[in-house]
Amino acid sequence: VRDFRIIEGDFNSTTGRPVLQWTPTDDAQFYASWTRGFKAGGFNPLTATAANLPQQFAPEVINAYEAGVKSQIGDLQANLT
Repeated sequence: VRDFRIIEGDFNSTTGRPVLQWTPTDDAQFYASWTRGFKAGGFNPLTATAANLPQQFAPEVINAYEAGVKSQIGDLQANLT
């Protein structure tokens, strides 16, 4: 029989996406953002057999950062992230 440990802990989290934006002219925009994502843990019932309990997985948290500029030069739009 496989060793089965129950994952304990906090299975909720606050997430969000604050964004800073600066538009110095009508043709240019600078921005920066930070995004926090969360996926709760759990178990996969499809892995359970008579001898083994289901596989568990822990919660996941990701922090993603992005910065860039969007600009319009004549008929050409140029974006850089």
